[in-house]
Amino acid sequence: MTRGNVVSYVEAGRSRWRIENEHNNTLKTKGYNLEHNCGHGKQNLSNLLLSLNLVAFLFHTLLELYAPRYRLIRQTLPRRDRFFNDVKALTQYMLFDSWEALMLFMLEGLDLEDPGG
Repeated sequence: MTRGNVVSYVEAGRSRWRIENEHNNTLKTKGYNLEHNCGHGKQNLSNLLLSLNLVAFLFHTLLELYAPRYRLIRQTLPRRDRFFNDVKALTQYMLFDSWEALMLFMLEGLDLEDPGG
């Protein structure tokens, strides 16, 4: 570090801190209920639940990047907890042949045009 680059180091550190805080906030408040999973179990259950939460977050992120139907539904239902509750309610009472069938049903119910698969 030198006097010339200390400002860029500080900005990078603050940016990383902000990204981590936003990520943790998503896991705690946007449907993943992370804080409610910590501390359960006597040995490894809390680690398992944390790992499953992180894997779910990864898959949802990939779906937003690569699945146009999912992305459109999530844009229409921007809160993850709302989306999760809708999926939970639908799958509790109906049987869908596939994830794509569920996405098509939700698109139709939300009156959205299918962006393709």
